[in-house]
Amino acid sequence: MVPLLIDTGFDWLNLLLLLPLAGALLVLLVADNRLKRVLALVVTSGNALATLPVLYGFTRHTAAFQFVHLHIWIPQLHCNYVVGVDGLSLFFLTLTTFLVPLGLLASWHDPVCRANSGLACLLLMESALIGAVIALDFVLFCLFWEALILPMTLLLGFRGSTQSRRASGRWALGAVAGSTPLLLAGVTLYLESGSFFLPAMMWQSCGPKTQTCLLLAFLVSFAVRIPLFPFHTWLKPTLAVASLPATLLLTVLLPALGMYGLLRFCLPLAPDAFLRLSPFLGWFTLLGAVYGCAAALAARTAKTLLAQAVPGCLGLATLGLWTGLTQGMAGALYQTLSVALFCAGLLLLSASPPRAEAGTQQQAASARQGDWAAFCLALLLPAALPLPGTSGFPGLFLILRGTAETQPVLALAAAPGALLTALCLLRLPQLTLLPQAPDESPSPFLGLRQSLTLVPLLLMLFSLGLFSRFFLDMVQPTLAEMLHKLHEWQAGQALLP
Repeated sequence: MVPLLIDTGFDWLNLLLLLPLAGALLVLLVADNRLKRVLALVVTSGNALATLPVLYGFTRHTAAFQFVHLHIWIPQLHCNYVVGVDGLSLFFLTLTTFLVPLGLLASWHDPVCRANSGLACLLLMESALIGAVIALDFVLFCLFWEALILPMTLLLGFRGSTQSRRASGRWALGAVAGSTPLLLAGVTLYLESGSFFLPAMMWQSCGPKTQTCLLLAFLVSFAVRIPLFPFHTWLKPTLAVASLPATLLLTVLLPALGMYGLLRFCLPLAPDAFLRLSPFLGWFTLLGAVYGCAAALAARTAKTLLAQAVPGCLGLATLGLWTGLTQGMAGALYQTLSVALFCAGLLLLSASPPRAEAGTQQQAASARQGDWAAFCLALLLPAALPLPGTSGFPGLFLILRGTAETQPVLALAAAPGALLTALCLLRLPQLTLLPQAPDESPSPFLGLRQSLTLVPLLLMLFSLGLFSRFFLDMVQPTLAEMLHKLHEWQAGQALLP
């Protein structure tokens, strides 16, 4: 079992979990419109700052779960409240806590952020996302996984139109249907291991048919939320009516959480099925990625392209998971983070207001702000190109290298898919930010508030491209330990009669 480092100091993880919940309650009690937005921004920014001690105190070069806190919950079922982070979960924890305040600041004037219920749902979503990432108990993970459904449904149906109600109902129905296999898989693993503690549920000697069912259950549950082909059909009509906060959650944070679930559950909880089915799943994943990217190239609107590009790009990232190698899985993680930050940057930039057209002095100031917006866009575009020094290069390189070691033919077939991914990401700014007709509004400009959202994001993207070794060293021990356990499990199975 993976070692645990019990933390006897300050309980940072529970603070990260409970602070948005407290903020949601306070927002519902505040009547002033501006004050409640300031309060929500302070809470989410405080959560981002509270992540810094976790990053600073995290010990790299170890696969142990750190900052662990354990409380007895339901002793009869061996179900406990256990939270902790390793290199894998810390990656996604940091992404969540830093993007939520940026998204809130970018959508400052959005109607969703002007209502008590909208801000409360956004804070509840952040708490549920954090809880799912740090949970080390299967029941606890499922509670947070299901807790995402209600606030997301309310955010989508906030406008009250027929289209928004249909979109929210479609999302809720798909999320509940996708969660059912996950719950059944958890019950099956509990009957095998006698515990809901995730490290204890790993590497169990289930039968081949049972493990196949477990792997397919995990794949379906997480593929619906990412979403991956062929479970991506709900995304296009949902994005058509989604507000900026809901779009940010659906295309950036929820897909990242789904990828975390695939990395965390598929290999250690169903190792036999993973070894047998990963070659076929690699080809199927590549097919879905090529289909999604090709459909995105033919899209004529920004949200249609985004609805096709996200499944296509993350489908290519999932290819690294099925390599069964440390470098391939690290590439999948890195590519997911790069695509998430790139899409978040475009969404935050597209939230900027159009240029003002009244008064000579205002036009001059607006022109300077428009030039600043164009400069930020020029800095954002290299993230879509898998060139050395960009954030898209390390992940794609590791995915193709890992695939070439296990399935060279699949790696050759994935190279055109990588090109299609870059083309999709390059088309996103064209349809998202640039006017498509002479009578449309011109490109956005960036004021102080918009700059405060984009500059940290650009710094993170450049850090991913220039200091990839720092990020990979954080997650590599966890992945290496996972594969070491896989080899030990294979050796133990070989000794069985």
